[in-house]
Amino acid sequence: MDGPLRLGLIDQSPTVLDALAKWLALARVGELVGTATSLHEALATWHQPQLDALLLDVRHPSQLPLETLATFKEQFPNVKVVLMSHFSLDAEAAGCPVGVEAYLDKASLIDRLAPTLSRLFPHKKRST
Repeated sequence: MDGPLRLGLIDQSPTVLDALAKWLALARVGELVGTATSLHEALATWHQPQLDALLLDVRHPSQLPLETLATFKEQFPNVKVVLMSHFSLDAEAAGCPVGVEAYLDKASLIDRLAPTLSRLFPHKKRST
């Protein structure tokens, strides 16, 4: 598992997507290798990216299109999914669906993302 952590980022707002991409680059959390505004767009346009983790924005976990997530996990089975939302819920309370490894509310994203990714990928390097 050498090399930097490779991230995919999905957020329905292009403005937020751009801001998160810039923050990820500045924070050196990992290497951003793909962005999209929806899971459907990612499935249609990402052709076998070498992802380690997917940061996926959802309005609320109960509204996550589970069939689309299942299709994504079938296509990219080794990718760990981290849900992001404006709703302040911990992973247990969020009732994360199968195939989701973590849940972060956006209010604490900057503080919690790096430790969460370090926990999920203890042998991966931060990008330089």
